[in-house]
Amino acid sequence: MRLDAGKRAAFYRALVPSAGVSAFLAPALARIDAARAAAAAAGAGLQLVGVHVRQGDALDAVNGFFNSAPSAHDDAYVDKFAAAMLDAAARAAAAGKQTAFFVASDQRRARRQLRGRVGGSHAVIEVPQGRHGGGDGGGVGDGDGVGGDGSAGEGREERDLRGVQRAVAEWVLLARADVIVRSRESSFSAEAALVHRTKCVNVEPVG
Repeated sequence: MRLDAGKRAAFYRALVPSAGVSAFLAPALARIDAARAAAAAAGAGLQLVGVHVRQGDALDAVNGFFNSAPSAHDDAYVDKFAAAMLDAAARAAAAGKQTAFFVASDQRRARRQLRGRVGGSHAVIEVPQGRHGGGDGGGVGDGDGVGGDGSAGEGREERDLRGVQRAVAEWVLLARADVIVRSRESSFSAEAALVHRTKCVNVEPVG
């Protein structure tokens, strides 16, 4: 039997991250704290916008839903996220707030595209990479290549223990955001939004 939304939210709020998850959280939390301090020094508040880009999952290849077109990386689709992010930042600026973005996605290519579109004007924060390594909480070190699902150029994260811990850390941070820009079909970000009844901006597929 599925728990109602209120009970699920209370359950999620009672969870305590494991040591492994906390190790992934720490660098991103430090960058969020730094962005908040910088905003305060400028006499402004900080809006944290969580962003979750979902374009398919190798675990669902068996049913043919995800790893078939158009679930592979779509530049136009990710650009819609960038537009929604910049719109959220503009609204916050009009209210006297600065904006930092926390970006979650199992596709390094999508994260890199968003950094290129938005990172020049706003802090774009990520959880460090798992098995791939090279990240520092800010996305440095991302590269193309064959990801966990074998899709060249997408840079899918692995589904090993560290990959799962990284994903849980992303979920925890999405749940702490003030606004979530999300793929409409993603239950991952929908459940994160449920924790504190966070406002969502749903990004529809292209076409």
